[in-house]
Amino acid sequence: MTDRTISKATLKRVSPNQFAHLRGIAEGLEIAESARRFLGVKPGTDPMPSHLKTMRMVTALAKHSGHPKFAKTLGKHYKPTQEVNDKYRAVTFEEFMQAHPELEDFSVNECLEIYADRYPDETNPKAPLLTKMKWADRMRQVQIRFINHLEKRQAKIEADSRQLVYFWFDEHIAKRLVGAGIVTMGDLATSVAIGKSWYKRIAGLGEKKAEKIVAMLDELLPGARERKQTAQLSTAVASLMLPTAQDDGHIDLIDRNNALIYASSDLEAVRSWLDSHTASEHTTRSFLRIARTLLLWLKLEKGGMALGDMRVEDCRAFMQFLQNIPTDWISRNKVAPGTPGWAPFRGQLTPASRQNYLDVICGLFSYLTLSRYLKANPWKLVNTRIERKKNATVRLTSKAVPHESLSKIEAFIASCPDSPARNRALFVLRFMSATGLRVSELLNASVGDLQKHVDGLYAMEVVGKGSKQRVVVIPDVAITALQDYLWTRGFDALESAPKSTPLVASATSASSKVSYISLHKSLRSWITRAMRDKQMTDKEREALHSITIHWLRHTFATAAVEKAVPFNLIQAQLGHSTVQTTIDIYSKAPLVQQLHVINAAFKKPPSPVGP
Repeated sequence: MTDRTISKATLKRVSPNQFAHLRGIAEGLEIAESARRFLGVKPGTDPMPSHLKTMRMVTALAKHSGHPKFAKTLGKHYKPTQEVNDKYRAVTFEEFMQAHPELEDFSVNECLEIYADRYPDETNPKAPLLTKMKWADRMRQVQIRFINHLEKRQAKIEADSRQLVYFWFDEHIAKRLVGAGIVTMGDLATSVAIGKSWYKRIAGLGEKKAEKIVAMLDELLPGARERKQTAQLSTAVASLMLPTAQDDGHIDLIDRNNALIYASSDLEAVRSWLDSHTASEHTTRSFLRIARTLLLWLKLEKGGMALGDMRVEDCRAFMQFLQNIPTDWISRNKVAPGTPGWAPFRGQLTPASRQNYLDVICGLFSYLTLSRYLKANPWKLVNTRIERKKNATVRLTSKAVPHESLSKIEAFIASCPDSPARNRALFVLRFMSATGLRVSELLNASVGDLQKHVDGLYAMEVVGKGSKQRVVVIPDVAITALQDYLWTRGFDALESAPKSTPLVASATSASSKVSYISLHKSLRSWITRAMRDKQMTDKEREALHSITIHWLRHTFATAAVEKAVPFNLIQAQLGHSTVQTTIDIYSKAPLVQQLHVINAAFKKPPSPVGP
C-alpha cells in the first residue's frame, strides 16, 4: 500500500455476524438466506455485495494469518449428507437389517458379513456417490474448523500504532477518520491527545461516537493518547513563569549603561514592553503568551538562544515553525502551563493568527531596539506579510450568529430556572448583539458611564483598543435588557443604581465585577447547553460549534450592514481605526444578501403540468 491509500484488500476486522454468515453457508444455508439471517440483508435485496465484501475481508484475514490457500474453500456450498435425495443415498447397515427380518436370529458379526457381501464398495453402484458425499462432509468440516480458527486468531491480534483504523473500527466510522487524515491507530492516538474537542474537525462525528472511539482506543492501546511531554519542556516552561537572569537571556549581550529600561532578562524586557503598550488585561495576556512562546521556542529549538542572539535566519525559522507546528507543541487539555498534558498551542494557526503572532513579535523587537535593550532588530530584514490566496477575501461564512439561532439560544436560557448566572447570560447575549461592544469594554463599563440624551436616547463612553476613547450608542433594546438585569440584581431602576455598579456582575456579588475568563466559561457553558436542545438543527450546531463571546460583536455588525446602516456609522460604533477595516470585515454580509436575492430572482420555474 502506498501513499497511505486504502484498497479493497485492506485488512479489516471481521464482525461476529460475518463469521456466522460463512458458518451458515458451510452448514448448508443458501447465500441469500444466510445473508438475511446474519448480515441484515432485507428480503428482495441482492445479497451478493454483502457476501462478497465479507469474503474479501475474511480472505485478507486469512492471508494475514498465513493461510491464504484455505481461504479459497470459504463461501462454497457443499451439500450436507442428510440433504442428498433418498434415492441416491447408500443403504446403511440399520436399513439393511430392517429390510431383512429373516436375519433376526443371526449374530451381529454374521449380519455384518452378509451386509458386506451384499454391498461391497467395489461392486456397489453407489460407491462414487458415497465417495463424493464423504468428501463434501470433510470439506464442510474443514470450512467450519477454519472459520473458528480465524475467529480465534483475530481475537489474539494485538493492536499496534501502525495498524489501520479500518481493522478496528466500523467501516462507516473508519471512512470519516481516514477522510480527516487519521489513517493509522497512531494517527488516532495523536489526534485524541490534542484534547476533548479533537473530533470537532471531523464531519459527521459527534461527541457520543467520539467517546466510544476514545474508550476503544484506551482498551486497545492503553496510554497511547497520553501526551509524552518531556522534562525539558516542563523545565523550560517553569523557567518562563519566574524570571531569572541565568534562564532568560545572555546578560553579557545587554549594554546596561545605554539601555533605557531596567531589565536584566528577556522576560523582564517583555514585561517592560507590555507595561508601555497594552492597556486591557485581555491584550496583556495575549501579548505575553505570544512573547513567551517565542522565548520557549528559542530555549528548546535553538539551544537556549536569547532575543539578542536572533538573526534573520532564526526569524525565518520561527515563521516556518508557526506555519507547521509540531504535534508536541499542541494540546487542547485545559491544564496549567508546565503541567503534564499542556502545550503552547491548541491547534495549527490560521494565516490571520500567524500574522498576529508576527505583528506582535515585530512590535516587541521594535520597542526593545528603541529602548537599546537590543542592538539591532533582525525582523526589519524579514518579510513578515503572510501571503493569502487571491480569493481568500471572498468568503460566504461568517462569525455572526444568525437571528433565528440567537433567538433559540435566548429562549432556551430563558426557560431555565432563575439564577444569577442565567440572568447574566441573557443580558450579555442581548446587550452585546445590540451594541457591538468588545468583551473588555463591557466588563470595564459601569452604570455611571451611561449618558442620557435630551431626546431620551442613551450613549456610553468607552475605552477601546489602544486606550482610544469613543462614544457608542446604546439602543432601546439594550437599555431594556440592562434594566431587566439590574432588577434581578436588586436594583429598582437604572437611574437609582449607584454609578459604580458594573454592567456585568459576578454571580456571587451583584456589585462586583466578573473576570473575562469566568464570563467566557459561563456563557460558553450556557450556549453549549442550548445547542444540545432539540430545537437546534444539526446545521446550526455545526455552524456554531466554535462560537465565542466575540461572535456577538460580529452579530451586531452583520445585522447593521443588512439593515443598510452606513459603514461610517458602524465603524464609529465598533471603534475601527478606518472605515475600510469595517468594509473589509463585513462586506460579506451584503454578498450573502446578493446571493439570496439574485437566486430568488432567477429561480428555476416549475415544470409545466399537463400536455
